Amino acid sequence: MTDGRLYGRVRVVEFTGDALRRSGVPARPLPIVLLVGPRGSGGSVLLDRLWTDFSGRCLSVRLDLGRAEAVEDIVLAAIQGWGRRVPGIRPIRFCRTRMLFKALSFVDAGGGRAAFEAYLRAGPQDAAAHAALDGLAARAAPLLPADQQVLLSATARALGLLLSAVGRRRRGDAKARSWLKDHAPGVGSAEDRLWEIHRRHHGRSDAPDAARTALKTVCAALLADLRTDFNRRSLRGQRPANCLLMLDNAGSRAGELFLELLAECRRESHRARERPDPALVVAARRGRAHTAMAPLASTDDRLSFAVRHPAAPAGEDHPVWWYPIRLTGLGREDVVVMCGSSVLGSQKRDASHLSDLTDGHPEAVDRLAHLLARPEAAGDDPRRLLDRPLPAAEYLTDHWSAPARPTPPGSAEGPEDGDAGAPTVAAYLLRRILADDHVDGPDGGIGPDGGSLLDTMAVLALTPGLRLGAGTAALHFLGWTRFDAATARRRLGAALWLAEAPDPLDGAAEPDPNGAPDAAVGPAARLHPLAALLLHRRLAALPEVWDGAHQGYAAHYSGAHDAPLRHHHLLAQATPSRREPLTAVAGYLEREYDRCASPESWQVILRQVTAAPNRLRTDGDPRTYVTALAGRPDPRDRNRTISRLVTARWLYGDRSFDPRHHLAGLISAEYGNLAAICGGNEALFQESGKYHLIEEEWDR
Repeated sequence: MTDGRLYGRVRVVEFTGDALRRSGVPARPLPIVLLVGPRGSGGSVLLDRLWTDFSGRCLSVRLDLGRAEAVEDIVLAAIQGWGRRVPGIRPIRFCRTRMLFKALSFVDAGGGRAAFEAYLRAGPQDAAAHAALDGLAARAAPLLPADQQVLLSATARALGLLLSAVGRRRRGDAKARSWLKDHAPGVGSAEDRLWEIHRRHHGRSDAPDAARTALKTVCAALLADLRTDFNRRSLRGQRPANCLLMLDNAGSRAGELFLELLAECRRESHRARERPDPALVVAARRGRAHTAMAPLASTDDRLSFAVRHPAAPAGEDHPVWWYPIRLTGLGREDVVVMCGSSVLGSQKRDASHLSDLTDGHPEAVDRLAHLLARPEAAGDDPRRLLDRPLPAAEYLTDHWSAPARPTPPGSAEGPEDGDAGAPTVAAYLLRRILADDHVDGPDGGIGPDGGSLLDTMAVLALTPGLRLGAGTAALHFLGWTRFDAATARRRLGAALWLAEAPDPLDGAAEPDPNGAPDAAVGPAARLHPLAALLLHRRLAALPEVWDGAHQGYAAHYSGAHDAPLRHHHLLAQATPSRREPLTAVAGYLEREYDRCASPESWQVILRQVTAAPNRLRTDGDPRTYVTALAGRPDPRDRNRTISRLVTARWLYGDRSFDPRHHLAGLISAEYGNLAAICGGNEALFQESGKYHLIEEEWDR
């Protein structure tokens, strides 16, 4: 990924640097830093930057937990990664963890406890013969970066030496056994505790939460080894910096359990008044952080190691166990820096267009800026940027993931790069940001019971607020039963594409106490603009589904109180060959203008209606297209003026339809005509002036 996606994350880098700085024993445990955001928010790039800045200054390791099978794999990979030689820094001794792994690696061939104790005393050759070292190495090595992975056989040999060191009674074994007596489950000697941990880990114990207790002991041993190594002056002096553990894709099942166990171990150590461990854990994950604390934005001024997290519970002296940080979208200034094209006349204009399309989503900005800067890859018309097939591989940079390309019927191989078999840019981005939910049928089409989960999300995304009642009605109208609206909304929320706040354009208001229940009342949410754009594009290629879904929504919003939403979905069905929906919308808004108490209240309704999604496209002048759809201008005809104003505002809201802002002048003119027809209304003249300024700016 490009470094551009780091914009807006500098405070996280500074926070990490301050947390790693060590001056004596820490007063309290370091928090587990959670970097959360939707897919493509730049968490991996941020970890790359942390590795570049701090890997040469402290003992650090970076793991990718996407392929982690179990907690012990993560711990073993962390030990191996911390074993990387850093000039001027001595390695860490993991005597407790080493002893536990030797117990866990024992394979019981029927010898029972006697064979287990013999295995603990075995030398290198015997240990290698009895331990499942190849399996341990094969599972742990892929978690490390490619440049730190070694051949699995070499890893197995290294682990063999690590484990067999216990059998040779090297220094540290006595301390490890003493620690086991105080912290490991079971009763009796250290060997008794190790045997109990082995039985629990391998499912041979009836103790409650047996396997979890065994894994928790492994995590506690890891922290205890770090605590002893860093906090004892007898080990050739204090270390200058804490150690860093970076975890990518930490939302996996094993990753979440590992972080949960680390937090539990730290709480217990704090209650026991033990010294804090020195590990700073920075974990990046897609989706929601399962903590009670609300994430702090990565651009928030309060994001500082010296400042307590504003959402942290308890008192000032209480440790902060979790520090969730939300990776925000890029600001317009950041997008300008990333943008290297001037297709629209200047770099600033291109950046403004990309920001409008993506709402600052880092990965989407990175991809689209790359394509926009290469006309041979994306053409010279920004209106077609999302609709074009993904360019051939030679036009893409190395950090782009390989897109899925369908195989033509009857062909043994996939199509060549850049041909008709390639997905469109919009389809590629959708597969990237919602990869976990991109599940299509065998033919990629719509079956009798509905489309994929992604298609269901797209139907739900057509209505403001994504209300479940309305979504269910639309799916029922289509006859889709494969997935329900609740599942689609839940998956969007879990992936952090929803802001749990009312959409200002959903038209929801308090229901009339003397009338029928309002169909719009209920929990509402706001969909991320990029996700909405790409999901709309998915359904735009299916006109029958598009019209059917909007008809279902319009039927659901049949009450008088829901008229703005009903006409919102009616407008979305208008085309040059089917003008009836536009005629109905213009007539409704004309009647509302006479009924509204003020032009401002009418403007609210106008915004709600014209926020409808758009599937129309043109290669010509957008102003000509408005005339083809709504008729020629007539400054004396109020209905015609409203019809043209509605059409222009609706199409102008789709930035991919009019990236050069040609419609701003038309909107300004129609606002002026309407103001003149209505007796010189000042509020309408002000709206005309706003769009006139936009027109002047883009005509320079």
